Amino acid sequence: MLFIMKQLSLTILLFAGVFISNVCFSQVVADAGNDTAFCSSNWEEASIGGNPSAKEGTEPYTYAWSAEYNYAGHIYPASIMLVDTTVANPVFTGYFHDSAVFHLTVTDSKDNIAYDSIRVRFSEYIFCLGECRHEVSLGDSVKLGHCIFGGIPPFQYSWTPEESLSDPTSETPWAKPQSSTHYTLVYTDSIGCQTTSYCEVSVIPAGIRSDYSSGDFLKIYPNPSNGIINFKFTHPQYNNSVLKIYSTSGKRVKEVLVDDSVLAIDLADLSPGIYFYNWILLEEMFESGKIVLE
Repeated sequence: MLFIMKQLSLTILLFAGVFISNVCFSQVVADAGNDTAFCSSNWEEASIGGNPSAKEGTEPYTYAWSAEYNYAGHIYPASIMLVDTTVANPVFTGYFHDSAVFHLTVTDSKDNIAYDSIRVRFSEYIFCLGECRHEVSLGDSVKLGHCIFGGIPPFQYSWTPEESLSDPTSETPWAKPQSSTHYTLVYTDSIGCQTTSYCEVSVIPAGIRSDYSSGDFLKIYPNPSNGIINFKFTHPQYNNSVLKIYSTSGKRVKEVLVDDSVLAIDLADLSPGIYFYNWILLEEMFESGKIVLE
């Protein structure tokens, strides 16, 4: 009798062990996905959650996403950042700055609960108001740059056209163009988010005229001058053209919008010497020449 009872107890224990093992094995598991980053330019395509976001346990599952994102003194819940906080793989209502942690709670049909979380970051580019514009004499070089901030480092750079650049993969290559050139930078961060920037390099041509008269459409007087120089424009489309004056080193010292047929420009603040001018008409250099300050 004692033997039979021992056998019965052992059978019950073994059965209980199998039952407990099966219960552990069927415990619901939540998967919010791996920590990740998205491009802010493609936020509409971004979603979170695993594949699947819940497994094991007993279906159907109930999902609940939560978060508290603090920005500029305000706290934003998940319901503001996600279109639907009750689905397995919610999408975003927009992108946000910096990063945020989202918490996933999964409940199965037997009220078993599992938790997981994911940190999400958006790669965002910020541009300052400055523009990359340079003017150089033919044969001179200038270092290109950009005004881009943000993104997720490290970065890759690709400048085009490449022919006149020291290194088109450098962040700030040297440029030595033979003519005015519009350079384009493709700026790529570590997760593949891209943006573009531009740099204009205007080349002052060599062969500045040696005479003091510029041609049929522009007269300059007096030249040489001790300060005041008159520029008389006779071209029918002179209005809203631009007159630029440079030192012999290629530095621009004056830039004037032409809004009258005769402009009296005071150059008395400049040191005596030789200066060059370019008259930009219809967005192209129309005439150039030399002026002398005594």
